[in-house]
Amino acid sequence: MMAFMNNRKGYLIIAIIIAVTVVVSFSSGEQQLYGNDKSDIKQVIKSVEGYENKTIHILEIKDIQDNRLVAFLSNGHPAYMQFWKNPDGNYKWQHVETSEDGPLAPFLVHLINHDVSGFIVVTNQENEAARMEIEVNGQTLRQPLNVHKYSVNWIKLPEANDGSYTLKYRYYDDKGNVLRDY
Repeated sequence: MMAFMNNRKGYLIIAIIIAVTVVVSFSSGEQQLYGNDKSDIKQVIKSVEGYENKTIHILEIKDIQDNRLVAFLSNGHPAYMQFWKNPDGNYKWQHVETSEDGPLAPFLVHLINHDVSGFIVVTNQENEAARMEIEVNGQTLRQPLNVHKYSVNWIKLPEANDGSYTLKYRYYDDKGNVLRDY
């Protein structure tokens, strides 16, 4: 009877040690964050170094095949984040970028596993540009913009023969005057 009790205590102790090890390993392991919905996307942004203490305001989420593009404001500055859908169907972040150069920022986006490139133009409430012209490899694209509003504009770029782009920007106010020329 004594041997049985000792074996039983031994098994119980081993079971407790295994249970504690499993619980500790699962709880201490880093939880992978994905951009599967708006709440998760905010968590992903705030998990990136430099964005931890920023105020994040998501303006728009756009899915293009296996790419997820998120236009947002980081402490009021135009920004975007790009995600890629992994084989499990979760969106893993690939790139994040913020512009603190003014109230308007065009971000060149290269879609993962696609030849299509485009721009995301993000503005905050201080934007005074009513129109943008982008010269792409000699072809001019015109894009109206919202003045004094948060906004997102998606611009598909024409295909480039060699995969590279030469870009020039020009911004106009609501009277047609040039504000900035890049």
